Amino acid sequence: MADPYSFDWMALWPLITTALARKQTEAAVKLAEGLFPDSQHPIDDEVMSATKSAIDSWRKDEAETAMAQMKTALQTAERHHYI
Repeated sequence: MADPYSFDWMALWPLITTALARKQTEAAVKLAEGLFPDSQHPIDDEVMSATKSAIDSWRKDEAETAMAQMKTALQTAERHHYI
């Protein structure tokens, strides 16, 4: 997001959820990248680690792995009450 709001995760996680439900892995990954700027409020390491793994898999052209890892990241985010 263009503004300096430090809680973009509040908007990003529901959008990531929607992209995953639509099987739009690329969209989900691009949205997830928005969780990582330094300007963002820190999110639990377990959630960020799972999300980073999905992004890394996508960048390696491992679409199926990235989708599975994004689903795991989403479940982890839900468990930590980000969604």
